[in-house]
Formats: sequence, C-alpha cells, structure tokens
Amino acid sequence: MIIPGKTNINNEAVNTPMNCFICDSGNPDYLFPAKDYITGDKFSIHKCSGCGCVFTQFEPCDFGKYYQGPYYGRRKSFVERLINYSRLRKVSGLSGNKINLSVLDIGCGNGSFLSLLSKKGWEVSGTETAPESHFISDGISARICKKDLIKCKFPDNKFDIITMWHTLEHFAGPKVYLSEAKRSLKSGGFLIAEIPNFGSFQSCLTRHNWFHLDVPRHLVHYDPKTVSSLLNSTGFSVLKISHFSFIYGLFGFIQSIINVFTTRKNLLFDLLNGKLKFSRHILKDLLITFGVIVPVSLAGVPIVFLESSLKRGGVITVYASKS
Repeated sequence: MIIPGKTNINNEAVNTPMNCFICDSGNPDYLFPAKDYITGDKFSIHKCSGCGCVFTQFEPCDFGKYYQGPYYGRRKSFVERLINYSRLRKVSGLSGNKINLSVLDIGCGNGSFLSLLSKKGWEVSGTETAPESHFISDGISARICKKDLIKCKFPDNKFDIITMWHTLEHFAGPKVYLSEAKRSLKSGGFLIAEIPNFGSFQSCLTRHNWFHLDVPRHLVHYDPKTVSSLLNSTGFSVLKISHFSFIYGLFGFIQSIINVFTTRKNLLFDLLNGKLKFSRHILKDLLITFGVIVPVSLAGVPIVFLESSLKRGGVITVYASKS
C-alpha cells in the first residue's frame, strides 16, 4: 500500500531516497514528474543508476484510494474478447496446445479470461483484489482468491502455467511475488508476463503523457533488460520476449499522443470503458480527442509494426520457465 511522495511548497514532487526494487541499490536518479490522471496527485519517476530499473517514487501508506471508484470500468466489450482470445493463443502455444492443464492468472481482473480457459477445458484459478461487483456473473468468481497473492497460500508445485497480464508492474515488491509464483509452479512450468515497455518508442516520445505510465498504480516501469534481470534473479529462465501487441500497442500510442494535447488525460480510455463523467470542463478535450483520433490512428498502425520490428514495442510479453 502506498501514497505519493511528499511535495514542497510549490506542490512539486520531492525526491526521497529509495532503494531499487531489483538490485536494492540506493540514490536513484530523478527522471521526470508525473500525475495520477484520476486523483491529480503528483509523483516522480526515478531510475536506478545501477541496474536501470525505473520506478514510481512512493511512501508506505494506505494505497486503496487509487483503486477505488472510477478505476474499475465495464471492460466487458468486444475488444476484451479479442484480447482474451489472443491470450488464449499464447497460453495454448506455450503448452503445446495441451488442455486439462492447470493455470493461475495473477491479477485476473473481472475473470473473463479464466472463464474462457475453463470453457476450453483448463483447470483455472485466479487472484484479484477488486470489488466483488467487478467480476463477471458466470460462476467463475468461486475460482478466484480475492486476496493478495501472498495471502492466498496456493500449494507448492500446483500449476502448469502462471500468467500475469499487466500485473507485474503493480507490485512494489516484485521479487517477493515472483518467488511466490515460482513456489506454486510445477517443475518445468511456465510463466507469461505481459507488461508495458518503458523502453518503447511511444514511452520515449510522450514521457509523462504515456498512457501505460499510469502512476501510481504502475510502480515499476520495465524494459526487456530490467524484467529479464528480475526474472533471472528470482529463479526463472527467460525463453523469449515478444514486442508485438497490436491492441495494447496501438491504443497506447493513440491515447498517449492525444494526452499531449488534452488537459484531461486518458479521456478516450475512460470513454470506451464507461468511466467518463461528462461535464462542460472536458468539452474542449472531447473535441480535441474526436478531432485527432482518425489521423493518429492511421499513423499508429505502421508505427506499431515498426516498434515491434525494432524491438521497441509499447507492450511486451515475456515467456519464462521455472529454472
């Protein structure tokens, strides 16, 4: 649980020494300020001068307010179904298209991906700390441990595959959570982690306006090098890293570019997820969004493929095995 770092008299983020999440070295370098688009709270982004880990500065406290209210939207759309089938292909490909295997989805959201796996014959479990109202209503909720992963206490060597879809970046103690995942993974089992890529072109171009920065909920901002180092240090062997994620990569580019021109950030994302409350204060930003969305989208398609081909994609998927 965290809160933003302290601010000075000008309400600017103050750098407080913090040890690196990966190598535990101190005195990180300050990169740039960032703001939570929901609450308006200010944060700062730092980079470890030793291993290169980038993270959001924070102090221990109750972090619940950053996951309440407008954070959870509908997210039960056609796009969600496309994403789930894409994830199914990744899991099935890694398993050699076997079924009746056991999978744990850490941070499973509303449970729709687990529901799809279950219908395909998989033995499914999940973890999620979202409100009960967030889960889909097809009975999959009973297969979800509604606690922090550490408190779920899954048996040793239970799962064939563990997935973390946009989850790893939320953990303040990633080594602890990965060690727990490894403990409950079978010998020869696999881990799939999909995460935003701080080393992507869209991140470098838009910086604090980058859609996938999402402070303070995203605590660690990985790139291929830092996530590989983290996984190796916790007993995993990285098999491959995919830089292509058409939906997340394209939308991340579109929303990030729009954020550069609007005061209200991530407006398109909230609109699509039913989280946007209309008011006259956002009218100008809505007009900007609708005015640029077509040309930005057309430009974004080739850019997503270019990012991927140069291994600088906005979102990466890491495949690893238990060492």
